[in-house]
Amino acid sequence: MSNSKLGLLVGLLLFMGAPRMAGAQNTEGDPDPYAMSVVDVEPTPTNMNDVRRIIGYPALAREAEIEGKVIVRVLVTEEGSYKKHIVLKDPHPLLTKAVEDKLPEISFSPAILKGQPVKVWVTIPFDFKLMRDEERPVAVYSYQRLKQMPKEAREMVTGLSLENQGLKKIPREVYDCIHLQALMMRKNKIREVPDELEFLPELQTLDLTDNALKDVPDWLYTPPAPRLILLSGNPIPEARQREILSERSKGVFFHAPSPEELSR
Repeated sequence: MSNSKLGLLVGLLLFMGAPRMAGAQNTEGDPDPYAMSVVDVEPTPTNMNDVRRIIGYPALAREAEIEGKVIVRVLVTEEGSYKKHIVLKDPHPLLTKAVEDKLPEISFSPAILKGQPVKVWVTIPFDFKLMRDEERPVAVYSYQRLKQMPKEAREMVTGLSLENQGLKKIPREVYDCIHLQALMMRKNKIREVPDELEFLPELQTLDLTDNALKDVPDWLYTPPAPRLILLSGNPIPEARQREILSERSKGVFFHAPSPEELSR
């Protein structure tokens, strides 16, 4: 990109709203956030997908149907870690705060100049766009189909029915389904519930009936956990079942629930 085009881009971003600095204070030797950076190797985020998944979509923003794109510039240190950031575009405080709270968790491969790691500013956009009902596929019914789908398509999936497929763990591809509302995994060989499921903000139903679970993590039955969790047919000790039910009396079942129980 030419210097004139870069200057025009920065000017447009500044016109959208006055930028503000957050994070560590300015120190001598920090590059100018508005100057063009010239490096041999650009920094590359190493965990961006995980951070985006953790950010999710703020519940209040979703309920109010707030959309927009947050744009930030992050100063990456010689070690590839976050130091501070500037907000270039703030479409709404709910969206911007959700991004700012998690920026320090982003890690990078450092920028390289003449064979040495250097500090550099990078621009990162975070796009918040609500998915309309007509854009959502109904469900996916096999692990094979899930694996074959491109990541962009998995992000649109709202229902997964992966029953009786001999799975020993929840497939990694499931965590790409950021709009997932129902995950049906009954009659597999699942031994543990991974913490990554906690970062699927829209998950409402989790069916793990007839698996090999001996315990479940605490987050699974504390807010904002899924509304319906089916765990019958797992070797979870009765004492642990009672402990879980003492924490959450509705929505968690260690037996096959009746229609009346499901409607409560």
